[in-house]
Amino acid sequence: MANLIRSTVIIYLQILCFCLFILRISGYSAHEYLYFEILEPESLNYVFKVRQARTFGGIFNLQYSRISLVLADPLHGCSRLQNQYLVENSVVLIQRGECSFLSKTFNAEQAGAMATIIYDKDSSSDWQFIDMVDDGTNRLVNIPAVFLLGRDGYMIKQNLESDGISEAIISIPVNISGVAFHNYKFPPWSLI
Repeated sequence: MANLIRSTVIIYLQILCFCLFILRISGYSAHEYLYFEILEPESLNYVFKVRQARTFGGIFNLQYSRISLVLADPLHGCSRLQNQYLVENSVVLIQRGECSFLSKTFNAEQAGAMATIIYDKDSSSDWQFIDMVDDGTNRLVNIPAVFLLGRDGYMIKQNLESDGISEAIISIPVNISGVAFHNYKFPPWSLI
C-alpha cells in the first residue's frame, strides 16, 4: 500500500513539474500577473488581468479602491498629458505605440497619475502579454505600470467613449486567490 501511495505521489509531482515547465517556456509566470476590477460603468463591470512592468516603475503597496480610470490625452501618452485635471490622483489608460513604456509612465506620473495601465495597440490581441522594460534613459518613475491586452483596452476605451463618460471607477489590484474562480466576472470577449 505504501508503495502505491509513493508511486501515485511521484506521478503527480512529475505531472506538476511538466505543467510548470510548459507554463514557464510559454512565458507564463503567475507572480507577474495582477487583476483589476471595473466597478462602474455597469457595462464594463468585469475583472481584467494585467502584467506588471518588468524593469521599471513602482509596485502596488496598497489597493486603490474606487479610484478613477481615465483615458490619456493624447491616447499614446508620449507627450505632456492635456487632461491633467482628470489624470491627477487617477489611474490612466494609455495606448501602446509611438514611444517607450517608460516615457508613457513618466508623462503620466508628471501629470499626477497614481498608476498606468498600458494596453496593446492591436485591438485583436487577446492572449499575448508584453514584457514592459526600461528604455535605457535612466529616468526614474515611482508609480506602478501594468500591461493590458489590446482587446480589453480597446473595449474599455470604446465603451467609455460610446457612453460619453470620461472615467471608469476601478479597484486595483484585486486579490482573486481567496475566491472561487467562477465567482469573478471576466469580459465575455476575452480569453482567461
